Amino acid sequence: MPFVERLEYIGIFKLSLDYSSEYLFSDLDFKQVNKTNNQSQTTACFIAILCLIISVTFQAREEIKLLDEYISKAGFWFTYVYIPLLFTSVLIAKKVKGK
Repeated sequence: MPFVERLEYIGIFKLSLDYSSEYLFSDLDFKQVNKTNNQSQTTACFIAILCLIISVTFQAREEIKLLDEYISKAGFWFTYVYIPLLFTSVLIAKKVKGK
């Protein structure tokens, strides 16, 4: 077996470990949400089914790339705009209620 081919197998194994760990963490989160209450359980099931349907519908590489761009933009706005805005609004609401 050539040396380069062995490196391919090592790389494939590493990628499978990376993806399996991401799956396990998301599965753990999903199970934790299911323990809390019925409304969050319904929401989590809905989101899981929605992700499954979305992932099956995209077939072409361009469609997947476009979806990836939209998701990365949404993640950027969520992380750098929505969360700080939510934090400041909660601080303002606590100060107003405290008076």
